[in-house]
Amino acid sequence: MIGKWGDILAKKLNEKKNRDNYRALNSIDKTEGKYIEINNKKYINFSNNDYLGLTKELSVISAGNAEALKWGAGTGASRLVSGTFTNVSNLEKKFAGWNKKARALMFNSGYNANIGIVSALADEKTVVFCDKLNHASIYDGIFLSKAKIERYPHKDVEFLEKLLIKNRDVEKKIIITDSVFSMEGDIAPLIEIAELSQKYETLLIADEAHSAGLFGNDYAGITSMYNLQDKVDVIIGTLGKSFGAFGAFAACDEILYDYFINSCRSFIFTTSLPPFIIGALNRSYEIILTENRGKEVLLKAENFAALLKENGVDVGASRSQIVPIIVKSNSKSIELMNFLKEKGIYAPSIRPPTVPPNASRVRISITYLHTDEDISKLSREIINWSKKNV
Repeated sequence: MIGKWGDILAKKLNEKKNRDNYRALNSIDKTEGKYIEINNKKYINFSNNDYLGLTKELSVISAGNAEALKWGAGTGASRLVSGTFTNVSNLEKKFAGWNKKARALMFNSGYNANIGIVSALADEKTVVFCDKLNHASIYDGIFLSKAKIERYPHKDVEFLEKLLIKNRDVEKKIIITDSVFSMEGDIAPLIEIAELSQKYETLLIADEAHSAGLFGNDYAGITSMYNLQDKVDVIIGTLGKSFGAFGAFAACDEILYDYFINSCRSFIFTTSLPPFIIGALNRSYEIILTENRGKEVLLKAENFAALLKENGVDVGASRSQIVPIIVKSNSKSIELMNFLKEKGIYAPSIRPPTVPPNASRVRISITYLHTDEDISKLSREIINWSKKNV
């Protein structure tokens, strides 16, 4: 019997409901390209991170099926126990070359990569410098490591330098940042951060979760766009977004690669990615390099954000495919989400703790599958709602 725990948990859930901060899972009946169906109603989906439209690309699915037929449905154990299939090693070599690094190591998700890498590198004698709006997985890795955390205001490199000066005598220092921030859609000042990292002799980690496949040379991300591969020590790429599949990689030099294999618990103690995923990722990688989908998506998003700004809609400092419609209050974000739903558009309300207090929003993801007509409809509805409600 759950006993008193039931009362404790019910109280906490009721507190969330009273703050308009209670969340529940939506059941999706069907996906079809840019559309999803919920309770037999079709919506244009602006909620997901399948930025390049690869999750249902037939050639990606076929490539995954071929690898599953060759290697099996799963791998059976962790790579240190049962070995590494050559298809995984070959894909890691591609990711290493893509990021101009000596090696790359595959992880089961971006979350697993971040918590594992940060907690493996940092300990009680380490200071980690972290943008306040970094992803939760970065924070969780820091908390697991028991390192001292120094948070700097979002993208504030002057404040970051003050923190670095304060901790100048600490031997082990790490700066970690998202490259494109998942709820803001803006871009980290990575050039300035890299300069500070060099000046104050820190490790530098960049999480390219929302930029790989869209930005930079060969679409490798923000680190690539600024030609900083030699200054960013660990480049983390997530493969469940632009790649349309699952998993992640960390591109780094030889010593870090060796250290992660021997010290990174989220790599050591988990069954490795299934062969279907490896095959699908290989094909997605080919499409990303050859079809220029990333450039098209960013142009659509740029025009969308500009139109909203012209009409007084707060989209923050978005410079990517992620465009937040910032309405501040929890209740307003729910109202806008429901309004769009009535118009056949699915876009999520994002509330604390995912974003800071008084910064609630509806998050829009522009993808390769969205047509100009889809985006025009979305723009029109958001502008009409904002004129009456903000």
